[in-house]
Amino acid sequence: MTDDSAETVHVDAPRHASVELSDPGRLIAVIPHLIGFQPTDALVLIALHHGDIVVTAWYDLSDASTSARGLADEVAATTRHLHDAVFVACIVGDDPDQANTQGRRLLHKQLVTTFATQNRDIHVYGVRDVSAGARWFDYSLPDHRHGTLPDPDISPAATAAAHDTVVHPSYEALAATLEPDNTDDVTRRSNLIDSILTNTANTSAGDKGETRRLLALVRKHIEQAAHRVDPLTDREVAELAIALSNLEVRDLALAFALGEHAAHAEQLWTELTRKAPAPERAEPAALLAMFAYLRGNVTLARLALRQAETAHPTHRLATLTRIAITVGMSPVRFRRVAEFAEERATLLGEDRL
Repeated sequence: MTDDSAETVHVDAPRHASVELSDPGRLIAVIPHLIGFQPTDALVLIALHHGDIVVTAWYDLSDASTSARGLADEVAATTRHLHDAVFVACIVGDDPDQANTQGRRLLHKQLVTTFATQNRDIHVYGVRDVSAGARWFDYSLPDHRHGTLPDPDISPAATAAAHDTVVHPSYEALAATLEPDNTDDVTRRSNLIDSILTNTANTSAGDKGETRRLLALVRKHIEQAAHRVDPLTDREVAELAIALSNLEVRDLALAFALGEHAAHAEQLWTELTRKAPAPERAEPAALLAMFAYLRGNVTLARLALRQAETAHPTHRLATLTRIAITVGMSPVRFRRVAEFAEERATLLGEDRL
């Protein structure tokens, strides 16, 4: 991206929305909708492959111990296998017009220098905050390449990228959406799960009819999530937790990541991550991590993995997703896992995913 370039970058944002981005300001304005919260004092990395946003990752810059070298190494790990991708990074919390940011700017400049010395082809921009009218600038040409952000809430790019995404005020607020409910509520649901399992002890876990029934239950609640206002009841939480504890049902549920109900499925996984007891909570949390990673939201995927691994430290799907993120596997390649689930669901006779 050069100052005199007329290039227009075509982006297929999460959920397959098409966005035309003709300048960095429009891309920066989409950031809160891509990561699910308003970033402050942070580095946000966006990877585009053939015009598609394939990865968005957030890195905290507020910790005084953060080093440019260590952070650059983290970015390198995230992007290791994203071949032929174009990388755009935005440092949020920088304002060259304000003297009180000069201390933080040292780290920011060190980051830009480190990216360059590592031969990382990353376009790095800075912005005070992601709000309408905020001035962005290019670190390579801070005095010549700059502009202002459109309103993040009403710009066409943000609207297309948002779909059903809720933008939280901070990273902490996003993380709080996955924290378990109070102990009494979770314990009550755990006891209910035990009671239901005791009364259905003779049900065959490998029976195809039972698999279809449980998958239909999950699908029904995903479809209802689009318009449901009231929270799940304890009974519904227990039944869904039991359904997803059936590993075949859980794995088949990955197919919902590819369909029209992907956003609604994430809503359901999020609610179940809060409400379900351990170890059952690991199933929706792992599904949420997988869904988030498939649409490139590395930050939400890591938050969900934290919950899954706390509930079940050796959880298979969580481990698989963690490895994919750690080695920098492209979500485009990881998508094959969901496609396989879709094929299996079709063989089972489920054609409504």
